[in-house]
Amino acid sequence: MSAGDFTPALAALDRLIAVELQRLRARYALSLDEFRGLYVSDALVDALLARQGAAIPETAPRLSASLVAPVAEAGRALGLCPLGCGLVMLALAPELDARYPTLFAYLNDDVTRRWPSLELAQRLFAGPGNAAASGRLRAILSPALPTAAGGLTAGGLLLPAEPDEPARPLLLRGWRCAPALVHHLLRQPGLPLSQLAWLPGPPDGLAQRPAGTVETAAPALLVAGPPGSGRRAAAAAWAGRLGLRALLYDPTPASGVPAPEALREAALSAQLNRAALVIDLGRSERPAPLDGLDPRWPVALLVQRPDGWTAALAPRLVQQRRQRLPDTPARAALWRGALAACGRKAAPRAIEAVAGRFALGEPAIVRAARRLGLEDEAPRADLPALVAAARAESTAELSGTARPVATDAGWSDLVLPAGALAQLKDFASAVALRGKVFDLWGFDGVGRGTGRGLAALFSGGSGTGKTMSAAIVAAEVGLDLWRLDLSATVSKYIGETEKNLERVFSAAGAANAILFFDEADALFGKRSEVKDSHDRYANIEIAYLLQRLEDHDGVVILATNLSRNLDTAFLRRLPFVIEFPLPDAAARAKLWRKAIPVRAPLCPEVDFAELAQRFELSGGDIRTAALEAAFLAAGRGGRIDREALDTAIRRQLMKRGQLPGAPARRGTNGHAATPAVGGGSRTEAHDGPA
Repeated sequence: MSAGDFTPALAALDRLIAVELQRLRARYALSLDEFRGLYVSDALVDALLARQGAAIPETAPRLSASLVAPVAEAGRALGLCPLGCGLVMLALAPELDARYPTLFAYLNDDVTRRWPSLELAQRLFAGPGNAAASGRLRAILSPALPTAAGGLTAGGLLLPAEPDEPARPLLLRGWRCAPALVHHLLRQPGLPLSQLAWLPGPPDGLAQRPAGTVETAAPALLVAGPPGSGRRAAAAAWAGRLGLRALLYDPTPASGVPAPEALREAALSAQLNRAALVIDLGRSERPAPLDGLDPRWPVALLVQRPDGWTAALAPRLVQQRRQRLPDTPARAALWRGALAACGRKAAPRAIEAVAGRFALGEPAIVRAARRLGLEDEAPRADLPALVAAARAESTAELSGTARPVATDAGWSDLVLPAGALAQLKDFASAVALRGKVFDLWGFDGVGRGTGRGLAALFSGGSGTGKTMSAAIVAAEVGLDLWRLDLSATVSKYIGETEKNLERVFSAAGAANAILFFDEADALFGKRSEVKDSHDRYANIEIAYLLQRLEDHDGVVILATNLSRNLDTAFLRRLPFVIEFPLPDAAARAKLWRKAIPVRAPLCPEVDFAELAQRFELSGGDIRTAALEAAFLAAGRGGRIDREALDTAIRRQLMKRGQLPGAPARRGTNGHAATPAVGGGSRTEAHDGPA
């Protein structure tokens, strides 16, 4: 709609203004000198009065049909009364004609107040002596009157004209139209916010929701699921069944919590365009207030987890729906279709493997196939190429609570007992094949929670290879490994730890990353008897972790030095428990040889077998001692000799609290007991040579 289409309405408004000017002059409220030098001259005011003819009688209706006609349709959609429509037209006038700010300043008797106010609206629309109309206008502009009752300011239809307006008395506050309302009334192209977009509409022939339909409690939809699970399509289909289009609002901040002003603009755009508002809160960490939403209008929320969001939608009638990513067979079919669309092929086993390892939705699979088409000219994609493309689509923000762990090591670099190494390879195979077992073989949800994840416990002393093994497993299956940063996760404030953990689990799921909990006993410890509030909240955290571990669709590795301190409920949920013992003498000799590179200058008299026999060190201790000995030798300008190694080993033993030169004590079971600084000891079992 162009400005010319508002001509009759503006003419009607001009007549009201002219009558008010005439009344003020007649009562000496304004003198002729006050207008001299202003935008509207005396001659122009007189011309307006002459053109309008005789004065409008005080008893005549102030709101003519021509005045409210341009906003009548929007008024019906919003449930506004005629006075509300008149106020909208009054606030819209400065957007249509530059004369009105000056005219309003004249009528407000203040050149700085160039916007319509309640006092001005009462004079124009109610006139002298019409207390009922004046009271209704005050109610409509009061922030206490909700949109559902015809209020204009509570729902953001009219906004304060200047930042300091809320400090003024209600009678003198200036108002302007909300940008979304101006955008709609002027029929401007596109949508008023960059965060808004149309979702695919209902099928042709579907009966549309009748204009003006208003309900006391509109339906609402809560769709929970990971990104790429079809949440938006589900919301669009739901809106179609209501006879509405679906307008998507996707907040841009990383937290995903919408700003109140932007949310009101989005909600207003949805109502004016006869659409259900679909709010994508997939990045929101916790339920947030949804102020500014008209409870009479349908709205859908897209979240990752439904906990707590139902209350935010009250008093609507809330339907809940859980969306899941396509299972392995569906993902394999999507991969085949996407590759064919790009002119590519792949072996069936390669497609099945990448579909099983990477839980991606259809949009991500299509992008990955296109990436292959751009980066690889070969008509047939192999498994490494498919994994690389899928991995590129598996991205998420770590938000400081987890850090990626990378390694160049492989299976040949591990020095473990044969049994532990076999278990570790079985676990890597299970990670690669979990899609096949859960989806194709039907083990999804059998005796488990709602998740399709896999968890393992790596138990053993410090330096026994738990972190390296986790990184090797991740590299073997082509997934990223994220190590949880306990200092950034555990909080002394109630509820903050759970919030941080939820962020990590959600991000790891979106990134198809393996989540690595080092020192897991700090989080997964045994629940204790409740003696005070600290015990109660600690137990709540453990209960949350139990539930979240069951619901997680990805891979989780727990590593601990003290498996006996873990809650038994966690141990029951771990299909893989792998022990990492301290190495025996043969394994230590092998670790010494691996710790010193071939290119390093090593004295020939160094006997690794003798070092391994004398000093019962872990693999981590051996690597640290070898590196320190190398720096000592380089500083002396010589080779790595026995003296440098002995010095480095002594320092390593002192860090562990063991006196240099003292023989290692034996535990009661015959295995080595590593002395502790505090005088205690820790017995570690090992299985023999790797």
